[in-house]
Amino acid sequence: MSATISTATRIHSAKKFIESLSELYFFASKISPWEDEQSPDVATNEVDVINKTRRGLIFMKKGDPVGVLGLKRFEWDAGIVYTPWDSKHDLHFARNWLGPEQPFYVFVQDNSSGVFQYNVYLCIDNNQGSPSLDVPTGQSTDVFETTDGYIWKFMYNIHSDYLEYVNTALIPCPMNDEQKTQAHLTVEQTVTPGTINRYEIVNSGSGYSGATISIDGDGTGATAIIDVENNEISKITVTNPGSGYTFANITIYGDGKDAEVRAVLSPAKGHGSNVAAQLGATHAMTKQTFMGSEMGLFTELNAYRKIGLIKDVKDLSGEPLTGNAYSLMDSIEVINITSVFSYVQKILGMSSNAEARIFKIEPPNSPTAIFYISDRIGNFAMNEFIQLENSPSTIAQVTDVINNVVDKNSGEIVYLEHLQAISRSAGQSESFIFSIEF
Repeated sequence: MSATISTATRIHSAKKFIESLSELYFFASKISPWEDEQSPDVATNEVDVINKTRRGLIFMKKGDPVGVLGLKRFEWDAGIVYTPWDSKHDLHFARNWLGPEQPFYVFVQDNSSGVFQYNVYLCIDNNQGSPSLDVPTGQSTDVFETTDGYIWKFMYNIHSDYLEYVNTALIPCPMNDEQKTQAHLTVEQTVTPGTINRYEIVNSGSGYSGATISIDGDGTGATAIIDVENNEISKITVTNPGSGYTFANITIYGDGKDAEVRAVLSPAKGHGSNVAAQLGATHAMTKQTFMGSEMGLFTELNAYRKIGLIKDVKDLSGEPLTGNAYSLMDSIEVINITSVFSYVQKILGMSSNAEARIFKIEPPNSPTAIFYISDRIGNFAMNEFIQLENSPSTIAQVTDVINNVVDKNSGEIVYLEHLQAISRSAGQSESFIFSIEF
């Protein structure tokens, strides 16, 4: 028995993930510096990494259910032999291309009309494996040929509302009609189902002075002409792609022998009828934002170095969370502060052996204050004295311990990204666009 996870399943999963974002929480974590602040540690699924991320959580909010599908970005470049569309191969995987740098579609920043359009084109025919020399442009609903002999099909252009999702690795691909441009909708409205836009010469045969082609399938109207060179089938030119084909058997008639030709079919509903499926948009791309102080729950001091998404988080009694946002810092009330110290310094409980890092002090520069803490290990005890790490001197005494309402060890982290330090300041908001591949 053999089985596979289809591209359609992967795209469905990506869509469902975007739709489920309102059920997840977007979080910030890690106030302590990386060993090399210019080179953050690699984010992994190792238990130690996940545990440190949980301890370092400082804020989270309900995810914003906005996003698009993501498609790998392959910008057109002269001299590349692009892979033509082929109904026989699953072109979503590099192993089925002619090479790792020869995809079957291209992204073009087209200024031919005087206004930048961000267009995506499908390679229908690569002129018998020749380098592409002329960039495809325009938004014709028909297949078109450039002067280098390549045949292209305009698939869609990126809506201006989603240009911010374009990055060096991915481009956005619509997941519903609201995200499509009028040019994209026009492609879908004018598409011809089941066309034959290319014929592959499997065996060029021998002994031919001329030849004709017979196309027998479940569609109608497909016609083509054959060129013969040096007594071999050298080229087949489509004169009518026909419509309605889901299979086509090809017979070559002539005075030679052994020629074998295969019809390359469009998807059943036609080229461009479902660009996400045809091009393989198996990434979910989403934009999440921290807005200022988030109603006083997210301090505008210090910095954080991790972001992510977490699901099924519970409170300390084991009940699912229902709020929109949570501060995830614990706190201790202290008196008799005798030392000056900085944020992120580690404090130690002299009797409990608990430890944590200071994230915020209110009020600052006072002998009595609340320490908001992160990265807590263990539990501070009432009335115990605390000291700074690597210092024997007492700096304060604990008078109260207040844990946040969230069980940081609950739920599952479904996305984690390590960053260089993101420093916060008053009134600042930070937006992140990230992608998950399915």
